[in-house]
Amino acid sequence: MKIGIDIDDVVTESGKCVIEHAQKHEHLYCDNQEITSNLKDLIRGNLINDPMKKFVRAYVAQLWESVELKPNAVKTLSKIKSKGHQLIFITSRSSSMDANCEKITYEYFKKHKIPYDKIIFGVHDKKQTCLDEKIDIFIDDSVDFCNYILSSTDIDVYLFNSEINKDLPCDAKRIYSWPELEEIINAQ
Repeated sequence: MKIGIDIDDVVTESGKCVIEHAQKHEHLYCDNQEITSNLKDLIRGNLINDPMKKFVRAYVAQLWESVELKPNAVKTLSKIKSKGHQLIFITSRSSSMDANCEKITYEYFKKHKIPYDKIIFGVHDKKQTCLDEKIDIFIDDSVDFCNYILSSTDIDVYLFNSEINKDLPCDAKRIYSWPELEEIINAQ
């Protein structure tokens, strides 16, 4: 089975990390919460104003290098991989956010022993990428991506609960932990 997986707020605790940094450092870039009031866009890489762009240029590499993993992510991914499933990471992370995006991500995966078959960067149309890669199961924290893929494909889609999406309705099944996802995959 081919499993498509987002990185930020699915494998890592990116949302919490970004929120903490934005709240701590936003005053350096703007006076009126142009960053913290647009966290959803910031986390998706939709840099809709200059303060967000400046913030990302200053902090994104540091955040990607130091962000914590979600509990049990590596252990569960290793088990899934050992059962012969392909792990294809599909991320919006791109060199437009930081020129060293790919290098930082590959080094992070190596450092934390995150198994993978492929990492696809700079993806803004995750539906098309899932279709091109023949993904069977897709996991993301974006309600928009999950609903879009679910509504127009036969891919099994799961929304990984996060700080940014916890209060948003979604048509995809919401999951709360990596062991829960492992149970779902084992049942298929």
